[in-house]
Amino acid sequence: MGSAATNLAGGTNGIAATENGRSTALIGDATTEPKTGMQALDDDVINVGVALVPGIATEAVQNNLITLAETTQDFLALVAPPYAVGSVQDAIDWTNGQASTTGARSSAINSSFAAVHWPWVKIFSTFDGKDRWYDPSIFAARQMAYTDAVSDTWFAPAGFQRGRLTKPTEVEVKLNQGDRDSLYSGGNIVNPIVAFPQQGITIFGQRTGQRAASALDRINIRRLMIYVRKVILASTQRFVFEPNDEFTWSQIEGVVNPFLDDIRRRRGITEFRVVCDETTNTPLRVDRNELWTKVLLKPTKTAEVIVFEINLTNQSADLGTL
Repeated sequence: MGSAATNLAGGTNGIAATENGRSTALIGDATTEPKTGMQALDDDVINVGVALVPGIATEAVQNNLITLAETTQDFLALVAPPYAVGSVQDAIDWTNGQASTTGARSSAINSSFAAVHWPWVKIFSTFDGKDRWYDPSIFAARQMAYTDAVSDTWFAPAGFQRGRLTKPTEVEVKLNQGDRDSLYSGGNIVNPIVAFPQQGITIFGQRTGQRAASALDRINIRRLMIYVRKVILASTQRFVFEPNDEFTWSQIEGVVNPFLDDIRRRRGITEFRVVCDETTNTPLRVDRNELWTKVLLKPTKTAEVIVFEINLTNQSADLGTL
């Protein structure tokens, strides 16, 4: 019985040799069956809450991931500036599409379905025994999963309660208070990862990529809305093809009201109202075979700035009246 050696030179491992080829593969094709690349996330069967392409800062890939998140409304897209992007201002310029370096973004990130974290963090790799820098989006996703496990989706995945990173040992750029303010305010949307002397490395921001001031410029609110939408759509699907009358309208309110009240009791919203009656289901809509329900929510905001007012009084003062 003989054997022969085979030369594998010239073969392929399935990974494109060029950056454009790799980007095309990651973006994928929504017109094929099955869908390829990230387009496969557009599937009702797959329950995706967070999506990221760590280590890839190519604008086309990031933009397509954010667009897919906006189109499906099913998940939050996590992106980050590339490793060694530079200073705090360089990271801000990159996010705003104003960086002058080769290969930098040419357009600003502006979407409530996206979130940016920075800087990169160092971790000891057990696979090769070396310290390596990792994309911060990995740990942003990790803390969101941790938040879901210990609290709820509508709690902020940031701060010393749910934002502390236990694996990383160092941050790429050390941020002071002024740096954090620059990254997080003034229309900028970068969530800082900070090495605190006592508390350790912590995600200290939870902005989405939305520039306009509204409830959806915070990650916990956007994730709340993604969760609410998914559950309401899934729990009311059985009413499709039912009679479009007062009985069905009442049944829908009977399903949605307890669900939202549970979220209210678990501190996700402060107030809500569900309307499914003749005001939302006009004769014209009924004639179009449409059943409409209006859901109004007041989300619970997070306390990102805590202020204490401390005053001194004389011994005769009545503290109960102050």
